[in-house]
Amino acid sequence: MENRILAKLTIKGNWNALKGKLKQKYSQLADDDLLYIVGKENELVSRLEKRLGKTAEQVIDIVEELQIEITQIQSEQIRKANQEEANRPKMTEPVTGQQQTNTGTKSNKMSDQEIGERAETGQPKIPDLESLETEESPETDKE
Repeated sequence: MENRILAKLTIKGNWNALKGKLKQKYSQLADDDLLYIVGKENELVSRLEKRLGKTAEQVIDIVEELQIEITQIQSEQIRKANQEEANRPKMTEPVTGQQQTNTGTKSNKMSDQEIGERAETGQPKIPDLESLETEESPETDKE
């Protein structure tokens, strides 16, 4: 009787992802062939040996290669997501009291020059918000 030492198969990560990759690569594999029970990895290896016509060592190599491939894909997805997040414009606080323009910061209040220009063109003076808040509103007659 031949004394054969099997390398230990260790399933890492998401078994469903690995199972999907195995089915994709080896279409002859059925769900029953890919039944995985923790602690019974040798039974899985034995079923895959028979179905694929490979040695246990080859089966373990195949599974380990696919696990590495899945890990690389997941790492790349995480890297891309992090890159997209870094490139996404950051939310800024709303500007209050002053507004940012291409030429610098401009006050919301009208300058004396702007008020004069509006008067010259016949446009009514637009009061600034701060003056409206501080002025008392006239009371209306209710008769």
